[in-house]
Amino acid sequence: MAEVFESVGVVAAKDIVIKEFFGRVGSRDAKLSACEVKIHSATQEAWQKPEFDEYVLVLEGSVELQMSDGKKVSVSAGEGVFLPKGLRVKWVWPGPCRYIPICLPAFSPENCGREEEEGNAHAKDGKAMRRLRELHAETLHPFLFHVAKKSLWEEAKRSGSVYYPPTYKKDGNFTHATADPTKLVDVLNHFYKDVEEEYVCLRMTSKTLRAAGVDVTFEETAPVGDTPAIDMGDQLFPHIQGGIPSSKVVTEELNVLRAKDGTFLDIPGIFGDAHNGNGVIAKSGAMKNYIIASVVGLGAGFLLGCAWTAKLKNRYM
Repeated sequence: MAEVFESVGVVAAKDIVIKEFFGRVGSRDAKLSACEVKIHSATQEAWQKPEFDEYVLVLEGSVELQMSDGKKVSVSAGEGVFLPKGLRVKWVWPGPCRYIPICLPAFSPENCGREEEEGNAHAKDGKAMRRLRELHAETLHPFLFHVAKKSLWEEAKRSGSVYYPPTYKKDGNFTHATADPTKLVDVLNHFYKDVEEEYVCLRMTSKTLRAAGVDVTFEETAPVGDTPAIDMGDQLFPHIQGGIPSSKVVTEELNVLRAKDGTFLDIPGIFGDAHNGNGVIAKSGAMKNYIIASVVGLGAGFLLGCAWTAKLKNRYM
């Protein structure tokens, strides 16, 4: 069956505009990305060494591709060029240009191998790259999760009011959330392990929040109250710019399982239809550790069994 997708503006800078038709943002597809790129004036980009094959169709103007070995390749309107993955290249545009890049697998800020340079004047500046990272972070996972004190959430529903977490004002007037379900249990143990309270996990989407007039931004991890931010590397987390309305926003409420010492163990049903990039249902950190320990234990038992069998054979045969 034919499926139609609208293009999505992913970059809008002074010298470059990019619309994605297919890809992680445009069609939520990690297999392939296809964009229309417009260059307004002479400019250049940072060196990059992508982890994808790239097919480029130049429709107007030209582009010069500089290689690490000093070679240069000029591609003009009506021509195409293939760039294999792992090729280090720098794009230089002598003037206005329009072209179609097709990447397999789909482009992302993480797999493009872009080499940042201090004080640069690249086509995609820091602001444009930041926005690109936010767009990709938002489309990487289908849901947003916030784990609330159950008593506060039930009161908000009973009164029909907006729910706010206890540290809302101290945190900067936003509500913390998590998009990657594999990270949520680790986040809870970092911030709330010592809090003796019953919690409920609220599942929602950026769409349901924005339909209620509440915006969502993706930013670096931040402190919760007096607890320092958790280290999650470069991963961006959703910050809900307001409270959570108690109706028409949350699509599901999930139970939160804890051990007697307060350790958060699991949130049954959190993964739902959420899969990782390999099409495999992801597991929480605590559950993953249990699975890994089980597999390692079974593997060790198997190897010891083989070694003991061989020893017996050597002795009696």
